[in-house]
Amino acid sequence: MMKTSATRIPAFLVLAGLSLAWFACGETIDIANNPPTVVFGDLLAEGGVLNIYYELSDAEGDDVAIEIAVCQQAQCLSPTPAPGGDGTQNLPTIAGEPVLHLFRWAAACDVESAALETERRIRITPSDEDRGLMVESDPVNLDGLGVVAGSEACEDATRSPAAR
Repeated sequence: MMKTSATRIPAFLVLAGLSLAWFACGETIDIANNPPTVVFGDLLAEGGVLNIYYELSDAEGDDVAIEIAVCQQAQCLSPTPAPGGDGTQNLPTIAGEPVLHLFRWAAACDVESAALETERRIRITPSDEDRGLMVESDPVNLDGLGVVAGSEACEDATRSPAAR
C-alpha cells in the first residue's frame, strides 16, 4: 500500500487569507467622485434656433445632467429647448474623454426681434453625483449670429425636424 502525503500549509497563512477575505467582504471602500466638466464649442444659428455645442467630460464616465441658462446682465432665464438636441439629463460621457453634445435653444420663442442685438451670456453647469463648475460663454449677439425672431420663427423652432 502506498502512502500519500498531505501538503501542510502553515497556520499563519491560512489565518492571513481568512482575515483578508473578511476585510474585503466586510468593508465598503469609498472612491471619491470627480465632478464633471464642460467646455463650450460652436454656437450656430439655424433660423430661430441657436445650436449650442459643448463637450462634457467625466473622469468616471458617469452620465451627466446640465443646467443651462441664458443671461442678459444679471437676469437669467431657462432657454426654451428646440427638438433635436441631446436634452439636459442622462448625457453620456466616456471616462477620460470629452464627448460632444448639443443643446438646441428655440431663441425665437424667448427673445423679441428688437432685443436680438443685446449681448447675452450662456451658462452651463454640469453635475453627476457632484456639481461641477459653471462655465459662461463670451458675450453672444444673436443678431450677429443670424438668429431670426418672431412668432413664425418660434413655431418653426419648436416643430420637430421631421415635421419641417
